[in-house]
Amino acid sequence: MRMLIRWILVAGVAAGMICGTAWAEVSAPKGPIAVVENEVYDFGSVFAGKDVVHSFEILNSGDALLVIEDVKTG
Repeated sequence: MRMLIRWILVAGVAAGMICGTAWAEVSAPKGPIAVVENEVYDFGSVFAGKDVVHSFEILNSGDALLVIEDVKTG
């Protein structure tokens, strides 16, 4: 009898682990995910009329096309 109860408990735990893993895969976020290492850049003091340039590297770690629109300076 104890052996049967142990077997049922082990089977239940195993089933829970399998279902839990499957659920984690199903509920993972989908779509584009923008990743920016340094989101802010300080130009310091800049004279009026002086052009300043900085490039931001934006990576898409998602599973869909990342579209970047309407970019503005702060």
